[in-house]
Amino acid sequence: INLSHLSRCLKLEYLGIVGHTKNFEVLSSLPKLRELFLSSIGKKQNLNVLNEIKLLESLTLFLGGRESIKEVTNPSLAELIIIRVRGLSDLGDLSRFPRLKCLQVEDQIQIKKILFSKPQEELVDMKLLNCKGLVSIAGLKLLSKLNHLRISSTQVDIDNLIGLTLPQNLDIFAFYT
Repeated sequence: INLSHLSRCLKLEYLGIVGHTKNFEVLSSLPKLRELFLSSIGKKQNLNVLNEIKLLESLTLFLGGRESIKEVTNPSLAELIIIRVRGLSDLGDLSRFPRLKCLQVEDQIQIKKILFSKPQEELVDMKLLNCKGLVSIAGLKLLSKLNHLRISSTQVDIDNLIGLTLPQNLDIFAFYT
């Protein structure tokens, strides 16, 4: 499917794309786009065009493949969901999303580290599920508003996590092995 035809959809707010990348750059010309669901997008497709979508609040990456999402730096992103993206091993510093409220990373066996290097004033919900290679969550103490944290099937050391870094506003903490 040639995505260039979407350029006429100037009021489009929600878009789901499964496997299609021909004229992918047209996404940057959709002025009202707020939610984007990308499924089965191959690793050769660069995602930096997403940075030009001014109102993008929600991004879901499902299936497909790539090693990193470092090229995605859209500051308006409030929700980031990543599920079963083959080969993904690097999310980069997630502080590049200053408005992030919800982070869900699921079924990502190659990710070793979740990193926040700067305070995140808006992140309230984080789910790290079935990330079997995940060893550390760096900067957890910088997430002052975090009130919901779920961690399941990881290599994160529970004693380290509880003893040193849990945010004070945490209302829900679930740790499954």
